[in-house]
Amino acid sequence: MAFKTGQIYPQVGTRLPVSHKVILLIRKRLDEDLWEKNNLNSKLDGYDIYYSITTRRNQTDLKVIGPKTDKRNKFIVWTIYFPYHPIVDNEVPIKIFIRCFFEAIITSLCTFGCSEEDVMRIEAGVLKEVVGNKDFAFSETTY
Repeated sequence: MAFKTGQIYPQVGTRLPVSHKVILLIRKRLDEDLWEKNNLNSKLDGYDIYYSITTRRNQTDLKVIGPKTDKRNKFIVWTIYFPYHPIVDNEVPIKIFIRCFFEAIITSLCTFGCSEEDVMRIEAGVLKEVVGNKDFAFSETTY
């Protein structure tokens, strides 16, 4: 079992300037550093955690909705509405995106006994690895 993500943008022309490589790295770090340590497989009865990433142009703050249970796919789903302009108008949008994502992770995972300190440690490592690293830069071709 693992962490999963998906991105959906209901407004035409609205998206977050984040490479899929960043999201994959976050998932990898969560799997490696939180899943087993917190015994999530047994706590979640074999379900995966799924984060649905979205935003709207008028979304001004972070909003986490859930959890919802998708029994057919064995997912526990949280939808994360990211603040649009605070991210896309920022000089370093990926930094704000990562901070918001980890704030949402804290909101959702603390209900399963994951420590906020562990999540913040993972966030610091991801920020250090991603910010300023051209391998994680967003471009239209790596969307």
